Amino acid sequence: MPAPLLSASEVAAWLNRPVPWVCEQARGGRLAGSKLGHVWRFSAEDVERYLARNAVAVDPLSMTPLSAARQRNKRR
Repeated sequence: MPAPLLSASEVAAWLNRPVPWVCEQARGGRLAGSKLGHVWRFSAEDVERYLARNAVAVDPLSMTPLSAARQRNKRR
């Protein structure tokens, strides 16, 4: 049995974003989803894939995002 699909409001709560932002990401193709009638539905796997693809590296000491240059330097 396939996993149940999530609503835009469920995804918004998961991502800590407003519902219109989630729908905008889906319309733009940045977040995979399906429009069923007039509502968007999302699989948990697609949301997890979105999170992995758009992860922001955070400095664990200051909890601030690292710049791309600092991220490259940390990898060396």
